[in-house]
Amino acid sequence: VFLGEKTEIPKFWAHIGFITLGTVILSTSNFDYEMVGLFFLIVSLLGAIYLGFDGYGGYKTYRSFQLELNQGKEKTKEKEKGIEMPDEIEKEERDEIYVN
Repeated sequence: VFLGEKTEIPKFWAHIGFITLGTVILSTSNFDYEMVGLFFLIVSLLGAIYLGFDGYGGYKTYRSFQLELNQGKEKTKEKEKGIEMPDEIEKEERDEIYVN
């Protein structure tokens, strides 16, 4: 968390949550399969919400970056259209064989 990495903050809070949840599970006397199912349901829904939100934010950033790149290409194409080429370009004819 101190180094400012993006993935460290959610991991930190997940660890705090799991430690707290583990304490609650150990102290509960009526712990059964239904409680495990609800636990997995809640964890999976929270994970899906987080991944969906993070993925949407990353995709939005990607699309804006691509838009900037494409607009830059259009500007350079417009500049290229402004260059006038001479009607006839002298070409030297050579009798050499071209091997690719």
